[in-house]
Amino acid sequence: ESLSSLLGPEHEAVGELRQLFELAEAYVELVTKPKRSMIFLLVSGEEKELWGSEYYANNPSVPIERIVADLNADMVGRNWSDTIVVIGKEHSDLGVTLNQVNEAHPELDMTAIDDLWPDQRFYFRSDHFSFAQKGVPILFFFNGTHEDYHGRDDEVDRIDTDKASRITKLMFFLGYEVANSDRVEKLVVERSVDIGFIARVSERRGLVSEYLGQDELVPGSVPPHSLDGRNNGD
Repeated sequence: ESLSSLLGPEHEAVGELRQLFELAEAYVELVTKPKRSMIFLLVSGEEKELWGSEYYANNPSVPIERIVADLNADMVGRNWSDTIVVIGKEHSDLGVTLNQVNEAHPELDMTAIDDLWPDQRFYFRSDHFSFAQKGVPILFFFNGTHEDYHGRDDEVDRIDTDKASRITKLMFFLGYEVANSDRVEKLVVERSVDIGFIARVSERRGLVSEYLGQDELVPGSVPPHSLDGRNNGD
């Protein structure tokens, strides 16, 4: 893979590293611990067809049916200062919980909205999808791509750290709510969610049939990324 496609603190670090560490530290410091345990997971190979998350979902450290929710964040430090797209809200009760938590914390000045780019199929292109294939309710926090995406100009000084911090707090409150709830989030099959499709793509490199509009999977293929400037294999 080319060096240019691997560069970028906003793409490769905001959400994956600093945010995860901040969340983990915040939960550890709580006097009253959540009822449920939490797993803070860093995986590699997202741009190699979700290799790391796929491996974990197939070899989890706890039974997969005991995982009640997966919160994923990637690229949350650019674009609008008061808005974050959360993909997957409509696919489970977890979206309702997010809306309630979001409304309860106006001090964050952060509005979680639905997917603005369904045609680009981001739902299928990040690590949460490995868990969705197993029936785990997911939410994907994502501010969309930008002109520096996968480029050498994706530098630290272009990141809106205040925005990233407020999104981290929103995820903290959401995670705490889910971890303390006696209610298990349920999948909701509606709109673009097709459980049959999710089952079909559960095999290796199965992400492509929906992109290509084909009825059968094309093993070894990768979806085209001309829409957002991604490289093949990304």
